[in-house]
Amino acid sequence: MKGLQVAFGVNLRRFRTHLHMTQAQLAERIGRSTDLISRIERGEASPSFETIEQLTVVLGVPVHALFGGPVEMEAGAEARTEIERLLAGMSPADISWLAELARIAAARPR
Repeated sequence: MKGLQVAFGVNLRRFRTHLHMTQAQLAERIGRSTDLISRIERGEASPSFETIEQLTVVLGVPVHALFGGPVEMEAGAEARTEIERLLAGMSPADISWLAELARIAAARPR
């Protein structure tokens, strides 16, 4: 069991750092302590099912990616995280403008 716990922690750290997210930022996003994230990454603690589910949503990876070998990030996960971060500091008018731009981009032929 310890091997799986360590692998989970290694993968968690890899996906978190790929998104340029600190342990504190990840902890805040999932409503857990920074200490817990640190202990999970070091293989010293096992996350609950609820925590695992929250991690997959925030990191944009499937559950098996946290337990298994190398898996590519979900397409666009990094960009979506960056967009969320940028939106937090924008005015409602700027957000509306970006929403219109996104609608135009989505309507383009592929």
